[in-house]
Amino acid sequence: MNLETFFAGNMESQDVQSLLRTIKYQDSGDYAEIHDGAFVVLGDLILNDPYNLASAIPPTSGVLDDNTYVATAPAALTDKVVVVDLSEVSNGVIANNNYRIGIKQFGLRTPAAMPARVRIMKPYDVFWLNEDCFTAEPTLGEYAVLTVADTHLTPAAAAPIAGNFGVQIMSTRDHTAGNNSISTLYLCQVI
Repeated sequence: MNLETFFAGNMESQDVQSLLRTIKYQDSGDYAEIHDGAFVVLGDLILNDPYNLASAIPPTSGVLDDNTYVATAPAALTDKVVVVDLSEVSNGVIANNNYRIGIKQFGLRTPAAMPARVRIMKPYDVFWLNEDCFTAEPTLGEYAVLTVADTHLTPAAAAPIAGNFGVQIMSTRDHTAGNNSISTLYLCQVI
């Protein structure tokens, strides 16, 4: 269904601003769309071309943007990753008044070349992931690990090898994601 969704639970990055970063996601060297709850690798700071910020082509000259990193899908199970946490909510303009309703929607996407927020995770951080953030349905009490060349997690029966990123599936709950659409959320703890 592509309802990938991330909800922060009890995470150090909620209190420590230095654990939040901004990214522009790239796939095969070009800027690409990225989904909420994606696990990505931070690369170098991007070059900031002030006259071409919305371009789908990464700039090749300019000055470094001291706040925005290039991000890519993991290339190895040992990669250090961050998680995409998009913060959009429903909004609209009525009679020149801006209205924002709700906490967050399911299935958020950031278009190519647009910045997105990521959280640096610490051991014991907990967060909720929608079932679509996994390559298959995870099992309560088991684990999930990185997927090479993909931004989704792969369920695993055993804990990851020391030094590799992984989460333990601590709990599940159903969550309504629109009219008559029920989605499963998984409480994940970084191990």
